[in-house]
Order: sequence, then C-alpha cells, then structure tokens
Amino acid sequence: MSLSKEKLEKYVSLSLTDKNAPQSILDEHEGDAKALLYVAEYILENEHRANFFKEFSDRDKKSAVKSLLKHRCRYLNNKFSWTEPDKHRFLYVNENLLKACETAWNEAFATALQLEERMKQNVSLVWDETMKTIEEYERRLKICDPFLRDYEIDVSINPYPKFGPPFNEDEDDLGYLLDYFAGLLLTDMSISHSHFEYRTEAKDWHLLNIDKTYNWNENIRHVLKDDYICHAMHSLLGTRIWSYEDILSIDSIWSDVKVVHQNFVPL
Repeated sequence: MSLSKEKLEKYVSLSLTDKNAPQSILDEHEGDAKALLYVAEYILENEHRANFFKEFSDRDKKSAVKSLLKHRCRYLNNKFSWTEPDKHRFLYVNENLLKACETAWNEAFATALQLEERMKQNVSLVWDETMKTIEEYERRLKICDPFLRDYEIDVSINPYPKFGPPFNEDEDDLGYLLDYFAGLLLTDMSISHSHFEYRTEAKDWHLLNIDKTYNWNENIRHVLKDDYICHAMHSLLGTRIWSYEDILSIDSIWSDVKVVHQNFVPL
C-alpha cells in the first residue's frame, strides 16, 4: 500500500475535524487497517512543521493520532481469532517483556548500590562551627567523592512491533510510528539516593513491574485465564492502541537504564 501526499493530507484534515474519520478511511480502503497507520505516521512526522495544518494545535494532532490508532486496535481485535500458536507466541512475548523488566531493574539496582557506596564517602561540606579553619575544610574535601552528591536512575522498556510484511523500497518505513508504539509502555522503575531504601523494598508499588505474585491477566482472561500475564503486558493492552496482532509481531525489546550523576555546591 502507498498513499499519495494529496490523499494523506486529505485524511489528516478529515481526522482533525471528523470523529468518524478512522472508519471513513477504512471504508475507502476496503478495511485495510494499514491506511490508518500511514495517516498517523504522516501526522507524527510533520506535526511540528510550522505550515502543517497550523490552524490545529499539537494537542489536536496527538488526539487525532490516538483516535486513528485506537480505532485500528478495536477493528483488528474484533476480527482476531486466537489459535494455539498465537497463544504460545503471546506468552513467549509476555515472558520476554518480564525478563526485560527484571534484567533492566537488576542493572539499575546494581548501579545504585555502587553509587550508594560512593555516597557513603561524602561528609557535609556545609560551613559550620566544626569547620573553623580552611585546613579542616580541605581535609574533609579530600575524603569526599570528588563529584557525586546525588543521582537518578530511570529504566525504560521499549518493545517494537513489526507492521506486517516488509515494505517496498518506495514506501515509508513508519519509523515515527514504531517509536510512538515503543514509547507507550510505561514501566515506572526508578531509583534515587533520597528514595533508595523505599524504592528497593518489595512493598513499593512500582516494583509490580517484576512482581510475579500478582497476575495481571484480567484484560485477557477469556483466552489465557490460567496463565500468568506480567504488568508490562497488561500495560500494553491497557493502551488500547497495541492490538493483539501488534503484540504478537514484537520483534525486539530495547531496555534503557539511564543514570544521571549529580553534583551541587552548598554555599
């Protein structure tokens, strides 16, 4: 499938002004849901261009993208029939999402432990009555970590779907849309020095991402009622944008552990 620029702009304009636009686009393309992907991609690719439907705000454009993709998800899921291979594939993706969360969290926690050891070397550098001389200040400075005063560690898990068979060379690769889908999984796993003890206790709610004692299968209980569904999979289903087909097509999961080393100088 390939849509001309004229058609894409026509569909974008329709999407921004008519709540029935997704179904109208589907009808015009005989139920080919990929048409909705191309319209959403066109908006994402151009939304910040000054002359791209400038009468509409970025919020309007983001809303149109969500409307297109949510309609597509409902449409695909209503047509979807589960097979045994589908179930096995779904559980395989589910298992790997959980592993990605676990390994990323372990990496973040191990890094936090190292940084906590560095933090223990620090003593107060605030000038007070115990620092009566420059020599005493310099003595304290020497035993301190030369930089680290605080840190923040954030974990993100980004699964990437594969939208159908390979595209022709002259077609858009839907790169903006792939990043959009990948960014919808919110894992909410983070650690900082001030919250280290709380954030690493099992009772902390954000660790539900890797907690196997709670089964998050309510959104898919009719099919996999006896199987374990992890929080990350539950989150994907909860977006109402990832269809079953998209989840089954996930071909890579990227994990980022972003560490910010922080310094401040008290005066």
